[in-house]
Amino acid sequence: VTTGLTEGRYCVACGEVSVVQSEVPVVDVPVITLPNNLKEIRDQAFANNAFVCVEIPDGCKQIGSGAFESSMALRFVEIPASVEHIASSAFIGCNEKLIIVATAGSKAQEYAEQNGICCVIRE
Repeated sequence: VTTGLTEGRYCVACGEVSVVQSEVPVVDVPVITLPNNLKEIRDQAFANNAFVCVEIPDGCKQIGSGAFESSMALRFVEIPASVEHIASSAFIGCNEKLIIVATAGSKAQEYAEQNGICCVIRE
C-alpha cells in the first residue's frame, strides 16, 4: 500500500551486490477499515472473505476463532496494540503471504511470530 523496495542481496565480506533492489510502486488496493467502536471480532466473522487489506480499529480487544479463516485474498492486516487476545485459528487457511502490521511487543507481533506469519512493526 506504500512504495517500497524488493529484497536485495549482497556479500558482507566484499560488499558486492548480487541482487539489486528495485522500487515497488504504490498499489491502489482498497483498505477495509472496521468501525471505530468495534471491541471484538467474533468467531468466523469474516471467514472466506475477499478482503485484501483490513485495518482493525484501536480499541478492539479480541479476534475470535476463524475470524478471517480461509480468506485467501487477505494480504495485510493492521492490528492495534489494544488487541489482547487472538485465537490461534483466527487466520488459519489464509494467504501464505499474509503480513500483519503491529506495534513492537504487542499481542499481534507475538501471534505472528508463533504462527510463522510475516510481521511488520509500525513506527
